[in-house]
Amino acid sequence: MRLTCIFAFLVLILDACGSSPMKMPDAPAPISAPATPVSMQEAFARALPLDKLVNRNLLFYSGQTPVVEFGSDRLFVIPVNLDPAKRHAFTVRSFVVQTSDGAFVLFYPLLSLVDGSYKVQQTLKPKFEFAFENNILTNEFEVGPGVDRMLIRTDAEYFRGPFEGTTSTYTPNRSADRYVGMAGAVGGAIGGAMGAGLVVWNASRGERKPFKLGEIGVINVQAD
Repeated sequence: MRLTCIFAFLVLILDACGSSPMKMPDAPAPISAPATPVSMQEAFARALPLDKLVNRNLLFYSGQTPVVEFGSDRLFVIPVNLDPAKRHAFTVRSFVVQTSDGAFVLFYPLLSLVDGSYKVQQTLKPKFEFAFENNILTNEFEVGPGVDRMLIRTDAEYFRGPFEGTTSTYTPNRSADRYVGMAGAVGGAIGGAMGAGLVVWNASRGERKPFKLGEIGVINVQAD
């Protein structure tokens, strides 16, 4: 299903079957970024080349992902080294996940382009056209040549906003589930999202759950 909209006015995503959204029930406070962030330069000391991150499910979660300050907010980030001689096209898939407190959340991705002084020069939001199907949100980005550092992150305007949605229903295929944090991307697959307190939501047919946007989550990155 393809939808076209302006996200600033988006208050819901229709599920793949077209059902109405459900209000998120009261739940414990969401997991937040740790109180002690690292500098942008320290975060990029842990950066990986793009080919080490593509086609792998990546965690935004405490202990798995660096935290950097953006104004008054502290956010999980995945720093990536790019080839500045190339133009890059990214497809980022975000999965609805269930947290250890029982809530359901979806990570809404942004790309921040970082210069040689470790300053954010531009933040790219997803294109207005996106797809949400089988509990996976798919967004596309384009990064021109001349960029050698990039952060994958979200923004507080999304996970503190009024967004509400409902999971779709489909037959799960758990054999495809693999998760890595930044450390796991270096040393191979780690214990995974379940060990970190996140489970990708593979709904049984006929089962639906309400979800909100979150500062934690699981994504998969494809690049051309």
